[in-house]
This record gives sequence, structure tokens and C-alpha cells, in this order.
Amino acid sequence: MDDATKKPAGIRIPQVVNGELVFLTGKEVAALIRESMSSIYKMVESGRLPAYKIGGRLIFDRTEILDWIKSQATMATSGSGKGRTRL
Repeated sequence: MDDATKKPAGIRIPQVVNGELVFLTGKEVAALIRESMSSIYKMVESGRLPAYKIGGRLIFDRTEILDWIKSQATMATSGSGKGRTRL
């Protein structure tokens, strides 16, 4: 690798842009979807949960995780039958 392709020392991928997290850690995703870390690893390994591996560490794109959560949500009919409520 030549000097032009090396990452400059001290440069980090931004975690917060415009006050919002861009990337989440595995622990943050686990807390968000209320799953154990072992479940998170299994879901990533099976391809069910979007993630990136950088230097042996998993990171998660916040937007992709929120989209994934929406895609996993089921709609349930409310008791009156007139509307739908997300559970």
C-alpha cells in the first residue's frame, strides 16, 4: 500500500452527523431491537441483519437498521377493526 492510499493518522469515521448517529455498535443495535449480542452475531452471519465488518469489528448503518426494523414490523388490526396499529 502506498502513502496515497493509507488512511491519515488520527482520522476517524464520523459517528454523529447533524446530531444523529451514523453508525451503531453491536451493543447499540442489540439494545435497540432488544436482542442478545449472540443473536445479533447469528443474524449478521445468516445475512438477516445488515452490517459491515471493519478491522474485525462489526458496525451498523443507522438508516439500514431502522429500515430493517420497519421491514420486520408486523401490522395488527386494532380491537375496533377500523384501523391498524403497529405492535
